[in-house]
Amino acid sequence: MGLNLGERLRRIREAGAKEGSAEESSARAGAGSLQLGEVKRVEKRPYPAESAFPPEVLLGWESVGDRVSKSSTVLEEILHFPSVFPRSLAVLVPDTRHPADALESPWLKPEDMLFFDLETTGLSAGSGTLAFLAAFGRLIPAENSSVPHKMDDPASCTRGPNNLTAFRLRVDQYLLLDYPGEAAFLEAVCAEFGRSRGQGEAGCGVKQPLVVSYNGKSFDAQILKNRCITNGIRPPEFFHADLLYAARRLWKRMLPGCSQGQIEMLVLGLDRTGDTSGALAPEIWFNFLKTGEPGDLLGICAHNKKDIRGLAFLMAALAAVALEPLENSARFRCDIEALALRWREFTRKDSPRYTRFLLGEAERKTGLALLHHAAALNFPAAILALGRDLFKQNCYSKGRSLLLGLAEGNCPDGIKAAAFRSLAVDAEWRLKDRKTALDYTDRALALEGITEGIRAAFIRRRERLVRGAG
Repeated sequence: MGLNLGERLRRIREAGAKEGSAEESSARAGAGSLQLGEVKRVEKRPYPAESAFPPEVLLGWESVGDRVSKSSTVLEEILHFPSVFPRSLAVLVPDTRHPADALESPWLKPEDMLFFDLETTGLSAGSGTLAFLAAFGRLIPAENSSVPHKMDDPASCTRGPNNLTAFRLRVDQYLLLDYPGEAAFLEAVCAEFGRSRGQGEAGCGVKQPLVVSYNGKSFDAQILKNRCITNGIRPPEFFHADLLYAARRLWKRMLPGCSQGQIEMLVLGLDRTGDTSGALAPEIWFNFLKTGEPGDLLGICAHNKKDIRGLAFLMAALAAVALEPLENSARFRCDIEALALRWREFTRKDSPRYTRFLLGEAERKTGLALLHHAAALNFPAAILALGRDLFKQNCYSKGRSLLLGLAEGNCPDGIKAAAFRSLAVDAEWRLKDRKTALDYTDRALALEGITEGIRAAFIRRRERLVRGAG
């Protein structure tokens, strides 16, 4: 039977008392070996407890609180964004709508975004994990920023302005130097969420920035919330767009994985050669606490900055795909079938998202063009969706031709069964041809790779068709 809590605590206290006695005996023995006038030296940490990194060790870092340092950098690389994001960005990243909704405005601007990333002492979002490094990225307009950009329909206000703007990325980082400084670190980090480009300026962007992260909803935001509550600090409130979900939609089937590093290298072409792995962050920070040597910690700070840089480039790629999906889907190696189906889901007029995200006729036409393009490339799910849409548009002959070719072609049995079902419904109710409907049903039941639920539905359909024929 396991020990109760009281018994376990008693044993821990006894063990601690024994260790303390052993240390005292060792100290007395050591003291006895000292010569008269000698002082036993105790090794101390190589940096003062109240200070940040010495300036001569980390140039560019400054103390901003008890055991908290800050670094600010403006990257030289240029990123191109629309002056305001198109409404169609909500198809890929739905959370980009929320700040605009708060302002009752269709536009979200690049300056309204705040890129956010944490480095932590573990991979769990539990209360025992704390953040020791935070990075924030903001886009600032570069000089001579207007770049002509051809638009398919420049007269359409729903597509945004007909130019791109050049931006540079400013990265602010906060580094915790020891546990006692955590409260000051969290206060400095939380203050960043309250800053925005439009603060104090009427009509100049959203009051709250749109926080952009990669897996931040499940991890970074939860860590920050837990540590704030533990330290008696009110967690910040903000709009949050997590790009992990958009990345999975567009690249899950195209890449070996959807980690941010893989997206950066294989899709965006960013070079992270020599980058310190984020998995080493806990070990490196703990080692710094023991030794005070910042060498390896600098590598994690550089990694953290590169994560913010990668987030900004990923957001620029998503904005480009949202602006001109047919042209840029190939450029960024997107899953064209997944993109077409996603666009169709959002732009169908019977979809609540069509109204919610203020999408219009231009976005709907783009969705149709994407679906036809994916179907022409023989993607089966796109062909199925297009065939069903043609039925709804009263283009029955074209719809039947597409669906029959799909059902008799080389594609997964689940998609074949869906095609046979649409054909059976069309034959029974529109053509009033129960014999053909029964044939489609029997061919669907002959498929081996369908689920039991689908098979049961076809069996019920067959029984009803047989009764009707009799």
